Amino acid sequence: MTHDDQPVPATPGGCGPGSSGTAPGVARVRWIPIVVFYVLACALAWLVISPLWISGKGLQNPLLGVLSPLMMYTPAAAALFVLMVVQRVRGRAVLASLGMWPIRPLKRTLLLSLAALVGTALLPIVVTFIAAGLGLVRLDLVNFSGFAQVLQSQMPAGQTYPLSVRTTVIVQLVMLLPASATNAMFTVGEEIGWRGFLMSSLRPLGTWPALGISGAMWGLWHAPLILLGYDFGRRDALGVLLMIVSCGSLARCSDGYASAAATSGRRYSVMPH
Repeated sequence: MTHDDQPVPATPGGCGPGSSGTAPGVARVRWIPIVVFYVLACALAWLVISPLWISGKGLQNPLLGVLSPLMMYTPAAAALFVLMVVQRVRGRAVLASLGMWPIRPLKRTLLLSLAALVGTALLPIVVTFIAAGLGLVRLDLVNFSGFAQVLQSQMPAGQTYPLSVRTTVIVQLVMLLPASATNAMFTVGEEIGWRGFLMSSLRPLGTWPALGISGAMWGLWHAPLILLGYDFGRRDALGVLLMIVSCGSLARCSDGYASAAATSGRRYSVMPH
């Protein structure tokens, strides 16, 4: 780890100057840690969600509210395993490898975090209208019939949803930003894995190839829930494909925020062995 005045890009894959077998200034992708990370993240995701499949209740299982947030921490767990066990990174170097240290300037970081929070809250609405424009979904903005069916499908047999559909829509729109802030406490687990570790590890391929690969891997990781009808109400490959497209868009937004934050202040260079 260096504290020089000149910024040196952090590379969790160990691709900085002084890395074994790599000339100074030449970055390369270390695929073995990436494969270990992704296999472990996906395996943990399926393991966490497996009670929903085994019970046969799917999204109607009351454990959904516990298991889906828990699943969001599996990429962070996989990233920490690779860094600390496979690559033997220790101490503050772990945070530096994941782009979590140092945090400066604080004001700019907070403003970018707020922008990311608002953007994340609005993105599902934008994606929904894009999907409607492409003919992938049909919107009923008067009676919200499709939304009513989704709400009813999540209720136990013989019971109806306690609120009217229009009231529910209004409540959800009002709660978009607070819900996004609450959800951020769980999505940090995904950001640590997908942006902190994976995107940084793939960066030597170039920004757009790295975004494409990481977005596809991130979207596919959601399969245990998407194939139960989560998010898009589809239990097929199209639902997974829609999630991949959505995650690709989110990955670009998240990477833009991370890149902007990284341009200010000194960076740590981590060379795990």
